[in-house]
Amino acid sequence: MKRMAIALFAIWTIAAHVMAPPCQAADGDFPSRPIRIVAPFPPGGPLDTISRVLAQQLTVQMGQQVVVDNRPGASGIIGVDHVAHARPDGYTLVMTGNSFAIHATMMKKLPYDTIRDLTPVAQVATTPLWIVANPRLGVNSARELVALAKSKPGKLTYAGTMGTVTHLSVELFKQAQGIDLVFVPYKGSAPAMTDLISGQVDVMFDTIPSSLGFARSGALKPLAITSAKRVGIASDIPAITEEGLPDLDVVGWYGLLAPAGTDKKIIDRLNAEIGKALALPSVKERLDAAGAESAYSPTDAFARFIDSEITRWRQVVARAGIPLMD
Repeated sequence: MKRMAIALFAIWTIAAHVMAPPCQAADGDFPSRPIRIVAPFPPGGPLDTISRVLAQQLTVQMGQQVVVDNRPGASGIIGVDHVAHARPDGYTLVMTGNSFAIHATMMKKLPYDTIRDLTPVAQVATTPLWIVANPRLGVNSARELVALAKSKPGKLTYAGTMGTVTHLSVELFKQAQGIDLVFVPYKGSAPAMTDLISGQVDVMFDTIPSSLGFARSGALKPLAITSAKRVGIASDIPAITEEGLPDLDVVGWYGLLAPAGTDKKIIDRLNAEIGKALALPSVKERLDAAGAESAYSPTDAFARFIDSEITRWRQVVARAGIPLMD
């Protein structure tokens, strides 16, 4: 796994440095016109909100408008493809997340090359995930869920959308715990949540912000956070490691990519401005209000993180025998 991640990182590095055409040398006046952040999902979701919080602060810092352009479709592939084939001048970026790495492992064919057509700029934020259950299932912790699943192999069900983090994180959990939960696929989180609340399915891994209201009303029972520590917006819910279970270390993550070949000086400038923005208390507060946490990382670190995510989910997909998607 480590060798594969190193190899992927080497490809990122080569692509970022050798694919730039001579005309794309960094302009000392960058930016001299508006910058566009493509959000490959509809308005109103966490990715869109995080994009807008960042764009507003970058507008202030960089002296040019930074605008968000929603281009949803095909689970984010349409927006990413648009940027992958855009002019590599730093003026067209894409905010992406877990789906970017998962698509590289689950799709038979993509209209872009995940590694060679895009270059990382910076990680921006994370949103925590948790395990939620229908209260009638009668479990109060992740440990109790594991015990029940082992006593009823193949009887408990989980909701999710095929090829998303809500799907593959459960498969990772199953593999780590040696349990058998039956996947019930949905076309989106809304119908999945409806059936979870009504008891048509038993459990779901979900981002905390999207299901927090249902948990507070008693419609859902939160069992554990899927990372190593508790989170502020649900501080009463234990991290999975507190129950003596292995740390899944699964979060929703978001970061900016640019077309491959974008000059390194421009990438470095963007990364520095993003880091400056994410360090501001006002930006952190706005992200926190949206259920997200600032998670800045330098470009190289972000590239290594994406490589590790691709490697991890590829292994999960292979072990689970999940067929590739068209």
